Amino acid sequence: MKSPSPALQAHLDEGTTTLAWCWCITRADGQVFGFTDHDRTLNFDGTSFEPESGFAASELRAGSDLAVDAQDAEGVLRSGVITESDIAAGLWDGAAVEVWRVNWQDTSQRVLMRRGAIGEIRRGRVAFTAEMRSLAHVLDQPVGRSFQAGCDAVLGDGRCGIDLESPAWKGTGTVSVLLRDRAFSAAGLSGFAAGLFTFGTLTWDTGANAGRRVEVERHEVATTGEAIAQAFEELKDTDGKALREQRRQKFVAIGRKLGRYNVVDVAWGIGFVVVAAVAAAVGNGDPTRRWLLLALVSIWGLRLSWHIHRKTAGHGEDRRYADLLRGASVGQVVRKVFLLQGFLTLFISFPLQLSAVTGPTPKSLLAVTASGVAVWLFGFTFEALGDRQLRQFKSDPAHHGLIMDRGLWSWTRHPNYFGDACVWWGLWLITLNGWVPLATAVSPLVMTYFLVDVSGARLTEKYMKGRPGFAEYQERTAYFVPRPPRMVRQP
Repeated sequence: MKSPSPALQAHLDEGTTTLAWCWCITRADGQVFGFTDHDRTLNFDGTSFEPESGFAASELRAGSDLAVDAQDAEGVLRSGVITESDIAAGLWDGAAVEVWRVNWQDTSQRVLMRRGAIGEIRRGRVAFTAEMRSLAHVLDQPVGRSFQAGCDAVLGDGRCGIDLESPAWKGTGTVSVLLRDRAFSAAGLSGFAAGLFTFGTLTWDTGANAGRRVEVERHEVATTGEAIAQAFEELKDTDGKALREQRRQKFVAIGRKLGRYNVVDVAWGIGFVVVAAVAAAVGNGDPTRRWLLLALVSIWGLRLSWHIHRKTAGHGEDRRYADLLRGASVGQVVRKVFLLQGFLTLFISFPLQLSAVTGPTPKSLLAVTASGVAVWLFGFTFEALGDRQLRQFKSDPAHHGLIMDRGLWSWTRHPNYFGDACVWWGLWLITLNGWVPLATAVSPLVMTYFLVDVSGARLTEKYMKGRPGFAEYQERTAYFVPRPPRMVRQP
């Protein structure tokens, strides 16, 4: 229960009040900021509460139980008050918040409504939304050590035992060339093997990012001997310019070397070719259908494997596997990557296996077979053309950081995955020679589900979210099934 002072209670009893909301935020670095929804600056407790800051809060929600109460605060990213670089650097994470109700005519008449901390911060292109959590959220946090197959120690702490000051684990370099939003080439680290700093940390010593610490997603070594690093977060200055304004900045990198598992993607298409080849060789079903399926699966699978190999060669670990396998043991890697992919290969290819041991297609279903070939051809062409258009787009240095929205990519945001789905529905249609194969429709359904909602389109968009221009691209372009681009009205 809130207990206002006698003076404030008397003001409330008057009926006509002059009240304002004030938020006092204390960051972890000790800086204190004040904001108010009043139209002029208010001062109390040594803090100035700034008006017209673009900072506004939603309704205050509170409960009598231990549920985590929350309030959202929205604001404009402004230089000198709340900057994009400070939010990206995590300076506002966990900041202590006090919410006051104040008589703006006499700020000594005030009451503290709640205390809490800043939780999740969601950034848009020009604004942010910060969640204010009550003190009860602390009770919802896990405390203590985690017992697991992998090591739960923090790299370099007392339990870890690795000396990060050792020259074997620590290096100092200088940014030389900007490659992409989160990737750059650096001089001074040629003595370290590729991958040593993958999943390590990078600390900026100078420039606009000075003091900021980020995790290294990938570490490679170029043919020139320079190190190529890619961070999980974009490294931008407060005015939105990328590393162009930060070249020649020094940093310290600390890391550890891990293996790469994205080679399993190259084996994805080849695995289906192997299954189709075995089915065609040992099956006793209709030979024409067996060899037709082998030919179509081989064309699709070998092209896909070659495309993935060419796309990933020399680029280190795929970000999907980096997120999935961070801290995983060898057993977890085997289960999450190799066993899962092997199972999916066998399950999705079940129509091919069944077709290899069943009789010829009746004449009444030959039209279905022909339509299956047509659907396969459409899907294969759509997928291959989409991959080719994207590769050509990315090969142009002028397109670095831009969203591909041309050609097939203007009709669907994922032409490669849509084409892939069509390929497998076409193959399934070819296998139909009666009622029994209809039950195998679950195989292309599972393939489509993974392409749409699991490891394909949905996961790709998760990593694309927040990139400049992607929100507008989502508005005008279909998610999966192609359609003409939608005209978006300009505000």
